Amino acid sequence: MRVLSAHKKAITGLAFARDGARLAEAAHGGKVRVWDVATGTVERTFDASEGLFPNQVKLAFTADGAHLAVANDRVLLFDLKNGDSTELPGTSAFNGLHVSPKGAELMGHGDALLRWTLADGAKVPAYKLPAAGGGRMLTFPGAAYAPCGTRVAVARRAWGQGTGNVNTVFVLERAGSEVLAAFDSTGHDPKRLAFSPNGQWLAAACGPVLRVYDIAAKAEVAALKAGKLHFMAVAFSPNGKWLATVSKDRTTRLWEVGAWDDPRTFEWDAGKLLDLAFAPDGATAAVSSDTGKIVLFDVD
Repeated sequence: MRVLSAHKKAITGLAFARDGARLAEAAHGGKVRVWDVATGTVERTFDASEGLFPNQVKLAFTADGAHLAVANDRVLLFDLKNGDSTELPGTSAFNGLHVSPKGAELMGHGDALLRWTLADGAKVPAYKLPAAGGGRMLTFPGAAYAPCGTRVAVARRAWGQGTGNVNTVFVLERAGSEVLAAFDSTGHDPKRLAFSPNGQWLAAACGPVLRVYDIAAKAEVAALKAGKLHFMAVAFSPNGKWLATVSKDRTTRLWEVGAWDDPRTFEWDAGKLLDLAFAPDGATAAVSSDTGKIVLFDVD
């Protein structure tokens, strides 16, 4: 176990580069740092404070590792070699950023669901979801690409005065937006989604409940709890063995995929945990805290 720390501000975003050599963090105030994982040193910093949401900046490396996508209320592509940035069209209160498995597309979600082609930064049409009805307002708290690259999951919150909230998680074919499955997520917004590597399972962090869906069966197979505090992040290990979660109870949990019970637990003197990411080889995972610490630990 190693701890990386360069300040004492909450770190709300983490992302590994696909070669595992670099780890990016986004801290309260909009400061973004790129760490060299091997040496434990900061190799670059970027300022993403300009915008409405400097305390919830989101991150994603491009597939080739040459750029880092950073979202405040707009998305900037930072060149990791020279530090230059390019702004992509569209704004939102972003809850997440994701690069497609083959690296051609970037997706952002929050108040809006936005997509761009990374080759030219052009905005492309959003996925078509079934009508919500009743004149409801829509937000998109969660989204994820399936590892196969042909599917995507989108969480939609439909709400309106006097009509209540309806939370639905859709699994779509990226080409044509065909709905393959739709799961009701009554209660807290499904803010973090993750596909298993084989595409069989979809996990959703819904406040204090971690929901797991069997996509082919179109059924919820688990609704997991670990106290009253909210799950802040969820991710499957690259080998498909573990489903990892962090929460504000300062605990990291590794749930055995398929069993979904009796998780392995890890507690460090790092503070409330806010995000997590697996290194691409699956041997290491990183979690971030509200005290400015990143804990790197061996998974097995």
